[in-house]
Amino acid sequence: MITVMSCKNTSQNIPGTDSSTAKKDSLSTKDTIRTSEVNDSVILIRFPADSISTTVSANMKGINHPVTVLIPIKQGKQLSASIKTKDSIANIRINQIILPDGKADGPFGKELKRDIHQQGTYRLIISESMMQADEWKGTFMLTIKVE
Repeated sequence: MITVMSCKNTSQNIPGTDSSTAKKDSLSTKDTIRTSEVNDSVILIRFPADSISTTVSANMKGINHPVTVLIPIKQGKQLSASIKTKDSIANIRINQIILPDGKADGPFGKELKRDIHQQGTYRLIISESMMQADEWKGTFMLTIKVE
């Protein structure tokens, strides 16, 4: 089962998105929460009940407007993420992954597969590649899977 949410670009605060709360918050892929929460620049991933994946729609506002994706993980061995856009040459990528212990790695392309060695909240930073000159704005689909 995959859930698709649209970005409403609201200015509401998302609970659990500050760094102190995000590190404490953990969700299993079997939690009963059925939707992900999306605002202008932060997506809090919540897996549908009995599901290991979810897909959300988000909006990239352009250069210097990264989207942060919070993925609370309590169990699993591998995290996968992929970005899809209508424009196949869109200048968008998974720029960084920040582990629950604060260590970071990146940049990546439009897909990421990462072994999970820690429980806690993983953060993906999605933005443009600064190596490409063209600014990109638009809607993208992000699929997150934890196996």
